[in-house]
Amino acid sequence: MAIPVRIVWGAEDGWIAPDVARHLRDLIPGATLRIVDGAGHLVQYDAGVALANELRSWLATQTHAGPPS
Repeated sequence: MAIPVRIVWGAEDGWIAPDVARHLRDLIPGATLRIVDGAGHLVQYDAGVALANELRSWLATQTHAGPPS
């Protein structure tokens, strides 16, 4: 079963570079990546509104088939 994965990463992350996010995206089949400008390692603190908007937008694109039978 495929599980949708959205990686959200701060463009200015000084602890774990955005290149790691790109590598993760490439390792996870079907994963997508959004790099958030102006955010560091703690995206939820640095760009909380942008993160919430990103997640809301991405979740709206996902279909929910319900739990497996």
